[in-house]
Amino acid sequence: MNHPSRTTILLLAWALIWSGAAAFRAEWRQYRSFGGATFEGDIRTIISDTRFVYAFSSVSGARYDKLFDQWDFSFIGHLPPGSYQFAALDHYFNDLYFVYADKMIPYRLISDMQNPAIYLPEAIIRVAFDGRGIWVQTSGGYYLCDRWSGKCNKNASVPQQLEWFGRVDAESLRSNSRLYFLAQPIWDSWAGRHYLTAYATEFAGNYAWAAYSGLGLWKYDLITKEKTQLTSGFLASTGVAGLYASGGTVGMTGPGGVTLVDAGRDHWQQLNKLFNLDLTGYSLNCLAFDDKKIFIGTDRGIIVLKRGDDFASTLTRYDGLPDDAVTALLLQSDTLWIGTRYGPAVYLIKAGRKAESWEGQEDRTIHQMAADQRFLYLATSRGGLMLDRTDSLKIFRYDASSPPELDEEILGVAVDGAWVWWLAPDLLMRYDRKNFVWEKYPRAGNYNAGRALCLAVDDRNLWIGTDAGLVRLNKDKNLWTVYRKEDGLLNDYVTSLASVDGALWIGGETGLTKFFWK
Repeated sequence: MNHPSRTTILLLAWALIWSGAAAFRAEWRQYRSFGGATFEGDIRTIISDTRFVYAFSSVSGARYDKLFDQWDFSFIGHLPPGSYQFAALDHYFNDLYFVYADKMIPYRLISDMQNPAIYLPEAIIRVAFDGRGIWVQTSGGYYLCDRWSGKCNKNASVPQQLEWFGRVDAESLRSNSRLYFLAQPIWDSWAGRHYLTAYATEFAGNYAWAAYSGLGLWKYDLITKEKTQLTSGFLASTGVAGLYASGGTVGMTGPGGVTLVDAGRDHWQQLNKLFNLDLTGYSLNCLAFDDKKIFIGTDRGIIVLKRGDDFASTLTRYDGLPDDAVTALLLQSDTLWIGTRYGPAVYLIKAGRKAESWEGQEDRTIHQMAADQRFLYLATSRGGLMLDRTDSLKIFRYDASSPPELDEEILGVAVDGAWVWWLAPDLLMRYDRKNFVWEKYPRAGNYNAGRALCLAVDDRNLWIGTDAGLVRLNKDKNLWTVYRKEDGLLNDYVTSLASVDGALWIGGETGLTKFFWK
C-alpha cells in the first residue's frame, strides 16, 4: 500500500488553512484615504518585513499583506495618540515604537496593548534595535534603552550593523548607488513637485517602497526601476457621502474627491484635481455616471466630466437648477434626474438646454430617487412622491390608503420588482404594486439598530444603513441581521449603500467597507 509522504500531507494541510483564511479575510474589506492629497498628513514611515509592509502617517497606519495582496487599516486596535514623528519596528519582538519629540510609546501587536512611554533627555532623531535593547540617537548623543524597564543610558559605542528608523533624509539617499533615484521628486501637471517622505527596502528582495507628499505609496522594481502607484484600495475622499453603480463600475464620492472602481478588474481611479477644478474645494454629496460622462453633485451645482478627460464643466442655478446644493442624482439614458435642497429637476443631456424644475416643490429636499419603466420615485424631507413620466411629468402622492408616515420625512426609496420600498427614520414600508397592499416594518421589534439613513436592495436582500450599524433583511426567509464594527464594518455610522454582483459597498464617515455577502 502506498502511503502519502509527510511533506504531501503538510502541503495539503497548509493549502486548506490558507484557503480557509483567505475565504474568511475576503468576507469583509475596508478601504480608506491614505497618504494622498486628502489624508491628514503624508506617510512618514514605511517598514517592510517578510510578509507585511507597514505605512504610517502622523495620525494613522495601514498594513499591506503580501500573501493575500490586501491592505488592512484595522490591524492596530488602539493606536497611540496622533502627531507622532515616525514609527519603528522591533524585529526581535515584533513590537512597534511610535516616536514623538523626546519619547517613544511601545505597542505590542500580538496583544494590541500600549506599554508605558520611554523618555529621552533630548529630541529623538532615529531608533534602532538589537539583542541588547533599543538604540536611540538624540540631538545630544546615543543612548541604549532597556525594553522592559525603559531605563536609558548614554553610550558612545554604537554597533555598526544597525537598521535605523527615522525621518527620511533625501539628500543622503542621493549617494546610495541602489536607491538614489528614489530621492528625485515626482512631478504632476497641477501641484508641481511631490517630495519623498518615506522609503523602505525588502530584505533579500528586488523591491523598494516609497511615499511622496500628496501622492501616497509607490512600489519600485530595483532592477528595472519601474514604479507603480499603489492606488488600489485607497479612496480619493476621507469619507463616503454617495455611492453609485453602473456597467460594472462602482463610484464613491465624499470630502476630497471621487473614486471609480472597475469591480471586475479591481482597478481603482482617484479624481482629486482636474485641469480646471480642484475637487478638494467642494462638498461632494453624490454622483451618477455611465460609460460616457460623470456627474458629481456638490454644494455649488453639478460638475460634469467626460470619462477619460480632466476638463470639467458645471451646471448651476444659472442653468436651471432650483438650488446649487445637489443632494441626489439618477442617470437614465440621456436623462439626468436631479435632487436638490429645494426640489427636483431634470436635465436632458443630448438636448443641452437648461435644466427644468417644478413649481411648488421648493419646500422639500430630495434625499434619494428610484425609477421603474413609468414612474420616478422621490424620497423627500416632506414625504414620498411619484412622478409619472408618461403623463406630462406630473408629481403626485399615493392615495389615502397609504400609511400616514409616508407624508413625513422619507430618507430612501428602492424599486424591487413588484415592490417599492420606502424608508423613514424609524420605519420601513413596502408597497405591493400588483395587489395594492402596504406593509410596515417598524424598527422596534424587527431590527435592533439605530435610526435609518439610507437604503439599498438586491435580488435576495434589503439593506438599511443606520447611525448604529448595518441592517440586512433576507427577503426569502424574512430574517433580520444587524452588523457592526466587531463584525467587519469600518463605521457603525452608515451613510450610503450600493449592492453590486453579490457584494455590498458600504459608505461611512471615515471610509468604505465591502461585504461579500453572496
